[in-house]
Amino acid sequence: MQTVRDACQLQSNALSIKLSDQIEQLDELITAEGDGAQFFEKTYITQGMQDLISEGMARLAGVSTQGIFHLKQAMGGGKTHLLVGFGLLAKHPKLRQQYCGGLPYAQAFEVADIAAFNGRNNPDHFFWGEIANQLGKGEQFKTFWTSGPKAPDEKDWLKLFDSGTPILILLDEMPPYFHYLDTQKVGNGTVADIATRAFANLITAAGKKRNVCVVVSDLAASYDTGARLINRALEDARAELGRQERYITPVDLATNEIYDILRKRLFTSLPDKAAISDIAASYGRKLEEASKSKVANRGAEAIADEIAATYPFHPRLKNVIALFKENEQFKQTRGLIELVSRLLRSVWERHANDVFLIGPQHFDLGIQEVRDKLTEISGMRDAIATDLWDSNASAHAQVIDLKTGKEAAIQVGSLLLTASLSTAVNAVKGLAREEMVECLVSPLREPSEFLAAFEELGKSAWDLHHTPQRAASTSIARRTSSSSWTASRTTRRNPRWMTSCVTVSRRCSSRPARLPTTRCSPCPGSKMSLTACAEDASCSSSVLMPKFRPRRCKNSSRA
Repeated sequence: MQTVRDACQLQSNALSIKLSDQIEQLDELITAEGDGAQFFEKTYITQGMQDLISEGMARLAGVSTQGIFHLKQAMGGGKTHLLVGFGLLAKHPKLRQQYCGGLPYAQAFEVADIAAFNGRNNPDHFFWGEIANQLGKGEQFKTFWTSGPKAPDEKDWLKLFDSGTPILILLDEMPPYFHYLDTQKVGNGTVADIATRAFANLITAAGKKRNVCVVVSDLAASYDTGARLINRALEDARAELGRQERYITPVDLATNEIYDILRKRLFTSLPDKAAISDIAASYGRKLEEASKSKVANRGAEAIADEIAATYPFHPRLKNVIALFKENEQFKQTRGLIELVSRLLRSVWERHANDVFLIGPQHFDLGIQEVRDKLTEISGMRDAIATDLWDSNASAHAQVIDLKTGKEAAIQVGSLLLTASLSTAVNAVKGLAREEMVECLVSPLREPSEFLAAFEELGKSAWDLHHTPQRAASTSIARRTSSSSWTASRTTRRNPRWMTSCVTVSRRCSSRPARLPTTRCSPCPGSKMSLTACAEDASCSSSVLMPKFRPRRCKNSSRA
């Protein structure tokens, strides 16, 4: 049975991908990608891309009434990549033969005229003048910008679209464009008011032309003013056309699409199905043993059935990522590729060649880039230095592993840290003990090793703690405890201590005082979670100090 390092071949840049390397400019790529062959060699066609290509091609062929598509996802979610792919397919018939052979209407037209506008740009002739220029009819719209901004009406757009050739309009990063125009005063309003009207007229005109397709991307939760203006224009178009624009999510990070994207972007070759089946069978046996020993959830062996679809990654990787994928500092698909690049580096530079499935527990916190990336997402540098890794090997997890001679506490800590990266209010953080075991178990390691390390880490770690969690319903097995980290260095927490947080106040002290607690036996209704705190700008040693009121756990006796 081969490890991932022995069985898989990486892309040349797989261990050093950066966010800046993946930022794409729509207007540049449409012309720079040539015939598009290289673009699709590194592209996995997601369900969102498949939907846009299928329905968009039908529109360009003049047989569909759906002409307006709205891509909505947070920054880094794959919107620009999808727009570029669709534009290249509309531009190159040979490319459609290769990648759209089974789609109806893909060959119903030769070449579409394409106008691509990037909202990060701010041309003097505004977006409507840029579209007209790219369609070869710039003179037609010259009067709408030479003497100041004026909105083309619907008839002007219809005249611009008066051509027997299919027309594809691609509008990317529009919220920041509208947001900027909202700061430019003109008359009793702003240029954004004019642009909103021009955009609404564009949408209604395109809806009335059978072979004109418009795709506009939005930025979920960003640029509120720009997004509001775009939605207002779309609402006007809905009222005029009597139909809804088609919403498309480029990449769904909660599905197995993330594994397909990662394999396409990071690997050149993987082992055959027989080798992957052997690994899945080995994991299945280990998980079945853990389930029978009641250290994993009942039926945990079913996880092994997913390995064929997720290899070389652990099936639970997407579940852990789902806990923090909405973080403002995490750039969705783009951020995921960069994060997993750091994970691959951790595995490939690892001293022991013993990884059969890659998971968050394999992050090597000794690598500066790995620590920086995890800190960027969560802001928990202090928690890492205190409990997981420092250069003197004095962090709590390192000390435990030095005593036992096994790398268990560090893997437990890295896993729980990754599961605790969310910065959302009232977010779900951490993992139940059974979930932790399901992620850590491997053909060469026993659950007991990790559970023993977990218990020791719970005794010494400053920032590891339990929080209560209820079962979702009576039909779902009740969780015992779930675990994660906190970034605030308050008291050393023992997982057997139950406390009730009353208020939070700011206290400046380099040596936080030990807080009162009520000791009780392990409570089956507890969960461990990890939260980040803000530092006082006036003092580097300032921390958030919770005020606790001791209470007695109803499931145990007072110590």
